[in-house]
Amino acid sequence: MNDRSFFSSAFGHAALLGMAAVVAVNILALSQPLSSTQSATLRNASMVELA
Repeated sequence: MNDRSFFSSAFGHAALLGMAAVVAVNILALSQPLSSTQSATLRNASMVELA
């Protein structure tokens, strides 16, 4: 799947675009400082465990 012909196809271009979007959203999210109300909300939130 990860060979040169895959990334030159239309589906490969869409995959690269999706990966770039995920990286961009992570960079944007990590660059935003938490305000005091957000951090207080996070501290007081109950934790949910997924089975």
